[in-house]
Amino acid sequence: MKRKISLLLLISVLAGLTACGGSDTPADTTASTPVSDKNDSAETTLLDKLADANYNGYEFNIFGEQQSFSGDYFDVETETGDIIGDSVYRRNRTVEEKYGVKLSFNTVEWQKGPETIRSLIMAGDNEYDLYTCTHLSLGSLMLENYFVDWKSVPGIDLSLPCYVKDANKTYSIGGVMPLLFGDFMETNSMRCWSFLFNKRLVDEYKLENPYDLVDDGRWTIDYLITTARDIYSDLDGNSTMDQNDMYAFATDTLATLDGFTRGLGLSAISKDKDNLPMLDFYKESTVTAYEKLYSLYYECVGTYPSTENMTHVEKIFAEGRAVFASTRLDFVMKEAVRNMKDDYGVIPYPKLDESGDYATYLSGTFSAQMIGINQPEADRERTGVITQALNAYSHEYVIPSICEITLKTKTTRDDDSVRMINLVFDSRRYSFDSIDENGFPFSPLRSIRSLISSKSKDIASHYAKNLNTAEEWVENIIETFNS
Repeated sequence: MKRKISLLLLISVLAGLTACGGSDTPADTTASTPVSDKNDSAETTLLDKLADANYNGYEFNIFGEQQSFSGDYFDVETETGDIIGDSVYRRNRTVEEKYGVKLSFNTVEWQKGPETIRSLIMAGDNEYDLYTCTHLSLGSLMLENYFVDWKSVPGIDLSLPCYVKDANKTYSIGGVMPLLFGDFMETNSMRCWSFLFNKRLVDEYKLENPYDLVDDGRWTIDYLITTARDIYSDLDGNSTMDQNDMYAFATDTLATLDGFTRGLGLSAISKDKDNLPMLDFYKESTVTAYEKLYSLYYECVGTYPSTENMTHVEKIFAEGRAVFASTRLDFVMKEAVRNMKDDYGVIPYPKLDESGDYATYLSGTFSAQMIGINQPEADRERTGVITQALNAYSHEYVIPSICEITLKTKTTRDDDSVRMINLVFDSRRYSFDSIDENGFPFSPLRSIRSLISSKSKDIASHYAKNLNTAEEWVENIIETFNS
């Protein structure tokens, strides 16, 4: 019987999303034709590599978190004609039929995942075959060494394209890989941070084509600062800069700040030769990047830094009153943006300077997969086989339905945006400093976001104040995984 604490809700707005590749023609998200079994020879090869097994009706229990602000394509009980939802349904049923299992999805409220996982493992409960949770809050659990090393799990081939290699490398420690990032958690694609630009306003203000800027390597924070210094109009005439005016750049002082960290090189942790974390926060490049970010937010009349998370996308950008807006791809799916009158394009976050690379920050919500140490070793091969199948069939069914049918054809209006979204995906970069968002003092949340939100320029004092805590955090991580 299927047990639920609360079911992960299907995001209905995803059905009319943006596109990741191919056609200019809007996709029909209620089409009844299923996604093809065999997209190309590479995908066929991936499925051919899956193990053959029959587990005779075994109930495979998966733990997860309910998102407070949006749902996840995680479990779908019936086909409804929604292409993405139907592809998730098909993935789950295919895995069940192939391996003779029953998938059971059980969830708790958002941010309750880590404490629930801890209590289950400490109680010796091995009921769950697979845990899933936001990686931003898993630092404390990793410190307590609660998870099995995925590299030791039979049935897992980390070389397969259904796994996010940069994430799996970044969040490994020494020779241990306690977290698994792969296409089963579709948020590893949908939660990419990106920029939008209004094509009409780019033309009206005689700005360079943003696609050309990106292609030429000139899409930098300096370019954005220069633009934001010159574009502002007090549309309502009240002599107050508010959400009713016209801006060069609409953003917020909350989560969109995290999106800047990768492109600007604001990482607080590097790895040594033994793949162990080293504190690497305070340096010249960090100070330079932060000073530029502060200038963009508080020294440019054309920047509107809302204190309310993501409302700038729906309120200002979608109404045609911002040239640029910072956002996340799943927010681009929202009705306000999808139905906006002006054409718009998608580009990556700007980089620090022309010599650098574009880099995409991933929101950590609901993205990692784990096996608890309570699971008997004899059961781990079955968990590995089923987990690999969930990731492989997601790569085959779900990700193509998001990218090819939705992300790249429904919302974005041109082939260049399709190409740019591919760049956003290809540039996904992770940093170990985000593994403990609240506990590590130099995580994006507690460092850059905290400083910007408080309008502080004094990054040196912030560093000095939190240095001992950060060093202890790193030492504890190393001690845990050397023991």
